Amino acid sequence: MPRKPKVGETVVIHANGRAIRVSLFPPDRKRKERSWYAYWNGLPTRVTTRKATKAEAIEAVREVLCGKPSNPAEVLTDDELIKLQQHYFEKQKAGRDRPESCDKSLTNVLEAFDAFKRVSGLEHISTATPDECERFQTAALKLPSCWRRPPEHKYKKTKTVSVATVYKWLGALQGAFERANTQAGRKCVRGVVPQEKLLTRNPWNEFTWIPKPKAKPRRFDRQQLVDLLQYFESNWEGVTAANLMAKLFVWSWARRLEVVSVKHTDLREIDGVTYVFMSTKRQGEKWFRLPKSVYEELLAIKTESPYVFAALSEQLRTHHRAKGKLGTARQIKDFSPGNGGRWFYEQIKSWSGGESYVHMLRKTIMQMARAGEDVNLAVARDASVTKGVMLDHYVSEEDSEMKAKADRMYRRICDGLTVDVARAFGHVTTATEALEQKLRDAVSSKDWKESRRLSSQLANHDRQVG
Repeated sequence: MPRKPKVGETVVIHANGRAIRVSLFPPDRKRKERSWYAYWNGLPTRVTTRKATKAEAIEAVREVLCGKPSNPAEVLTDDELIKLQQHYFEKQKAGRDRPESCDKSLTNVLEAFDAFKRVSGLEHISTATPDECERFQTAALKLPSCWRRPPEHKYKKTKTVSVATVYKWLGALQGAFERANTQAGRKCVRGVVPQEKLLTRNPWNEFTWIPKPKAKPRRFDRQQLVDLLQYFESNWEGVTAANLMAKLFVWSWARRLEVVSVKHTDLREIDGVTYVFMSTKRQGEKWFRLPKSVYEELLAIKTESPYVFAALSEQLRTHHRAKGKLGTARQIKDFSPGNGGRWFYEQIKSWSGGESYVHMLRKTIMQMARAGEDVNLAVARDASVTKGVMLDHYVSEEDSEMKAKADRMYRRICDGLTVDVARAFGHVTTATEALEQKLRDAVSSKDWKESRRLSSQLANHDRQVG
C-alpha cells in the first residue's frame, strides 16, 4: 500500500465538468526539493508538478487533469506511443513458445489507435480526455463495417461495427494508455520516450464502458464434424495436412494458433501411446492424446521443417498445379503458423458459407467433454483456496498427472463422439472398450455389484487373449 501523503494546501480545480480536490505541497528544503508536488484521488502517491511557484503548479495540474500538457513539446506523439507499444510486445516475446500471439496483440492495438483517431479527430490521441473517450465508444458503433476502406470504394455500407469489436478496442486502448502511464506502477514502459512525455492518468478508466456482449456459444453437431472431413477430401484432393489439422483440433480441444504451431519435438510416445505436449495461451502446459492412426499420418507428411503441418504449403502447390492454376501455385508462401492457421480459418468459412469459424471446434469438444469432473477444482474448493493458487503455490503436475489428464480427456471426447464419428477421426474401438466404459460408470455411481461383474468379464477376456 502506498504511503498516504501529508496534508497540504487544498485547492479545487474544475476539469471536464468535474470538481477535483487537489492537495498541493510546497518544496521541502530538507529533502532538497525544488518544485511543488500535487496529489488527488486516484494517484498512488503525490507527483511533482515541476513548477517552482504555487500558481504555476495549479496551472500544471489543471492542464494534466484536462489532458493537455502545458508545453506542446512534452506531448506524447502518436509515433512515440506506437513505438512504446512495439517495445512492450517485443519484450513480451522473450521466453514465449508462441511469439506470434504478441504480434497479433500489437495489431489489435494499432487497429484501435486507427479507429480512435478517425472518430475523435485528435492530432495526438495521448491528449484524449475521458469525455472524448466516452464519445468514441458511442460513435464507433455507428461506423460502417468497411470503415478501413477508402471513401470512394463501392461497397454496401449496410452493416456497422459490432459491439464486440468496439469492446475489443476499448480494452486495447486502455492497456496501451496504461503502458504509457507513470501511475500504473510496473505496467508502465520506461526508457523508450522521455520521462516528461509519459502520461499521469488513464482516461479509459474514468468512464462507464458499454456492456460486454454475451453471445450464445455456437457448436457443430457430430454429423457436421464428419462432413468437414469429407469437404477436405473432396475439395482438396491430396492435401492430407488439412484433414489432419481438423483431427488435431478435435483431439486437442485447443485454439487455432496452438494447433498449427505443434512441432515434431512436441510428440511423445509413452507405453505405446502418443501424446502431444502443448504450451497454451491461458492454461499453461497441457498434454493431449492422439489415436495411433493419426500419429502415423503425421509421420507420413513429415518434412525437414520442425512444424508437423509444414507439408501443407507444398501440398497446396501440387493441388493447384494439378488443377492447372500455375499462378495460384506460385503465390503459395512457405508454411508458418500464421498463414497455415489463416488458410484453415478461410476453409471453415467457405465450407459453412460464412456461418462458422475455427473456434467452434474447441467449443464443440469442450461441450462434449464437460461431464468429466475437474479434480483440481474440487480439491481447491475443499482446501478453501483458488484453483490457480493451488496449482501455482501448493501442488505441481508431473508427467504422470499430465498423462492421466490427457487420458481422461481422450476418453471423454470418445464418449461424446459417436462410434462412427470417433472412427472417422482416427479412433479405433477395442474389444473391451465398451466394458471398460460401463465399469467406469458403475464405479462412479458406486454400484459395486455391477462393478464386480464387469471386472470379472474383463479378467476373463484378458485370460482368453493371453
